[in-house]
Amino acid sequence: MAGMPEKSEVAKREEKILAFWERARIFQKSLQKKAPKGDFVFYEGPP
Repeated sequence: MAGMPEKSEVAKREEKILAFWERARIFQKSLQKKAPKGDFVFYEGPP
């Protein structure tokens, strides 16, 4: 039985983007920023 296939390039890129967001605290910064026309928050998926 062969081993599991390597991750696709898309999956590898997604991991790099997620790591950047975590390092730069992008999600936390988005919560701290004031909305110019009042509060509005839309979450497409889980953080």
